[in-house]
Amino acid sequence: MTTEYTYQWPMKDGAAAIPDSTMTDTLSVIRFNIKNTLFACPGERMGDPDFGVCIRKLALFEFPNEQTLINIHSQITKQLNKYLPYIYIQNLQVSSPKDQPEILRITLRYIIGDENIEDIIKFDIQGDGDGSGPFN
Repeated sequence: MTTEYTYQWPMKDGAAAIPDSTMTDTLSVIRFNIKNTLFACPGERMGDPDFGVCIRKLALFEFPNEQTLINIHSQITKQLNKYLPYIYIQNLQVSSPKDQPEILRITLRYIIGDENIEDIIKFDIQGDGDGSGPFN
């Protein structure tokens, strides 16, 4: 027997599709929670106005400098420690490749506490290149 932890987003239309939209393994739920924490913006979650890193908004720059990357790293660490205390950050890298300054690269290596499962999750957030538009 499996335990249903949470729903995948976006949910599909129709009540019959909802059971197929559940995540039942711990790793899928943790990855979903990490993505949700990084991409949600403060004020979006009702009842908790501080939740979220709002990574797309933080990443709105044409050529990132070291201080910007340090600030993003700090925000990610703070939010993950607060809202996902069951994961232990082993390594968090926030960078922008020199040959692709329009990309913000986030690599997170972590351990799921009680389960002792190690995982790596990576994001490349690409800008429009001129610093004037939203990230894709």
